[in-house]
Amino acid sequence: MYSSFGCIPTKAKRQKSMNELFRVAKKNGFVIVHAHNRLAGIKEPDMYSWLLKTYFFREKDLEIGDYYFYHSKILNKTYMHWFSFDEFRSLFENAGLKIVKKIFLNKEEDDYYRGILKRVLSGGFIFVGKKI
Repeated sequence: MYSSFGCIPTKAKRQKSMNELFRVAKKNGFVIVHAHNRLAGIKEPDMYSWLLKTYFFREKDLEIGDYYFYHSKILNKTYMHWFSFDEFRSLFENAGLKIVKKIFLNKEEDDYYRGILKRVLSGGFIFVGKKI
């Protein structure tokens, strides 16, 4: 599910969606979800203003990590939520899924990071949750 959860506005609706995936998964089944890493912008100078805005100066109807951007002529302005590692992990855990694998993708999302800075450097996360 490439970045699907990032397209769901509000924390409550994202949690409700993850709970539903837990509900429909078979026992010992897996839920695999990708999300964009909010901190990936720390490496991109043009994202500094968005990081400052999302943490300190965001509009009242937006949550930390919410982002509107021009997508295309057809879609125009598009919503995306960028996750922190802990926020993404909580979605799984609060739904009752045991996280059995975490993948930290590089910016191009064709390889992954290892090491102590992977939570900051990765462009996105893929978590594999198991319904026990």
